[in-house]
Amino acid sequence: NYDLIFICGQLSSRFVPDVVDIATSKGIKIMFRTTGVNVNDQYAYIDKVNCFVHHSQKNAEKLLQTSKHQYTIIDQCAYSESDLLAIPPIDKPVKKFMTLARLVADKNIDVVIEAFKKSKTEGDQLVVLGSGPETEHLISLADGDADILFAGFVPNNETAAYFAEADCVIISYYEFETGPLTGIEAMAAGRLLISTEAGAMPERIGFNPFWFESTIDSLSEQIHKIKKLDAAETLHLSQKIRNRYSEAYSKQAVKMQYCAAVDKVLHP
Repeated sequence: NYDLIFICGQLSSRFVPDVVDIATSKGIKIMFRTTGVNVNDQYAYIDKVNCFVHHSQKNAEKLLQTSKHQYTIIDQCAYSESDLLAIPPIDKPVKKFMTLARLVADKNIDVVIEAFKKSKTEGDQLVVLGSGPETEHLISLADGDADILFAGFVPNNETAAYFAEADCVIISYYEFETGPLTGIEAMAAGRLLISTEAGAMPERIGFNPFWFESTIDSLSEQIHKIKKLDAAETLHLSQKIRNRYSEAYSKQAVKMQYCAAVDKVLHP
């Protein structure tokens, strides 16, 4: 009774091949929004999917190595968009840094803490949001530094208050990152960003001058650089980042992209 089946999952998700086969046998169109990083494994059903939706071109290319599938690129939007957009842009030198992640070894938050300790000056602050098995280790790594605060787990609908207090959000490296959502939220909030080239970040803010290679020295260098910006420079970059979000990643923008993609599949 349906014209289109929309799958949201991983390529290896259970029953996906069955769903695709049944839909195909009934002449029903299929769209597949991939979650997580695509892998190079072979999946016989891929050519039967009318259109894949990927976070980024980088993630699409991983699948293109094994299949010349049909796809479009649609990224995420911020859940608490209205709260984040209401935050004033940064118009002062950078002093307050924030990072938000599940505290596991693969997220490389240890690099963030060590780099901050190495490069901070008087009045600087780092807030770490998140919880996980690495919490105690990271607290130990901070070694009682009063300028490093651990906020623990914060529900998504309460993070806007933390973004409002931050001048700069640090996005650490994670090998299996597709987003991250934190980057989108930081963009909506108009926060400055120091980021690795993880996931979709290079496509989101290719104009950003502050990238690091997930080493202490590399991040420390970028922290020093971003702290040299004056109020006018931080305001310009803050507004540019937020404008980029509004133009390409807002709820309205993403909604229109999905509507266009579905319409193209149903009416090729």
